[in-house]
Amino acid sequence: MSPLLSLVVLALAAQHPPVIVPAPQPIYPTPKYRLTARPAPLPLSGGPLRAFAENDRAVHFVDQDSVRRTGDRARLNQYTVLHPGAPSEGRVIVQWMTEVHIDCAGRTVQSVRLSAYDEAGDEVLWLPADPAEPVRPRTVQADLHTEVCGSPVSAPHAPITGWREALTFGRARLGG
Repeated sequence: MSPLLSLVVLALAAQHPPVIVPAPQPIYPTPKYRLTARPAPLPLSGGPLRAFAENDRAVHFVDQDSVRRTGDRARLNQYTVLHPGAPSEGRVIVQWMTEVHIDCAGRTVQSVRLSAYDEAGDEVLWLPADPAEPVRPRTVQADLHTEVCGSPVSAPHAPITGWREALTFGRARLGG
């Protein structure tokens, strides 16, 4: 760059300070894609739920009435409470249900579909299937694999029935 051009660039920069645009915050869960054929919403659980994992933002439960085992494979619904909630499409996601397939012997977990809900239990968004993934140590999927395929520990809480009780329980665990 010539010295004259350098001076012009510096002069223009002094007149118009740079605009810093904050990076967009990720929405959790983040939609990866949308399909045109929308499946029926995955209903929120009304039956017994058992917490099996938590982190600083979420408590995860197994919908015990949904667990179906066939040999080394299992199908179930996982219920998750998120606190604080995540904004999405002008609403706030505070919970979701995920249909999950587990290959116990192959140690893979697949999210088949997910329906995310607001406080009232109205669906906010849905996500289609992800490919099956290997179970990685110290993840929610590893805890779910142990809960369904291994030797689950005794329930760390009193019995919980339905999503409303689980939502209250999850928020209390997360400080909300």
